[in-house]
Amino acid sequence: MNRVKLLKILLGAGALALTAALFALSGPGRQMVDMADKPAESVQASGNVARPGLQDVASTVMTNPRFFGEDNNDRRWEVKASRAEQTTVDGTPAFRLVAVSAVAELAKNRPLAFEAGQGQYLPDAKKVALSDGVIVSGYDYVVRTEAIRYDLATGSGTGEGGVQVSGPRGDLSAPKFDMEKNGRILHLYGGVKARIYPKGDR
Repeated sequence: MNRVKLLKILLGAGALALTAALFALSGPGRQMVDMADKPAESVQASGNVARPGLQDVASTVMTNPRFFGEDNNDRRWEVKASRAEQTTVDGTPAFRLVAVSAVAELAKNRPLAFEAGQGQYLPDAKKVALSDGVIVSGYDYVVRTEAIRYDLATGSGTGEGGVQVSGPRGDLSAPKFDMEKNGRILHLYGGVKARIYPKGDR
């Protein structure tokens, strides 16, 4: 068996193992991945070819993937993107996402919704890191920030780089914030500015 054939077999086995890992149970609740509504394409990872005739290790790019599961309280969450590329972060599976939207189910089936230009999803940790014009909406408020890290299992998150919160009772802004209880509680830090509407009349 020559080196090229051996490399192809190893790549195929690695892709199968990664796909199987994504469907495995991970902590409390379940999570799964809907690979795409279009066939995956193979793209070359960056780096130099080690020997003549050997190709770089390929990564998988998916179109319109959906990742979904349940939090620690058995409430459903879902992450979607227009494009996702498999990668690794500190040796664990990850996905780089483009045009991201996510929904976390709240009490009484109300959603906490996320939108962002790009992001990263860590399936083992059930976490997302969103950036590029992030919008979070729920509980009658809208949060706009440049970046947020959100734990889908615990319903908590943190963000820096400036945040603006708009709601029927007023507007708030601060350099950074924390989010707890699936977005029901927000903590603003670093010099908070507020404009309050006592009667909820904007």
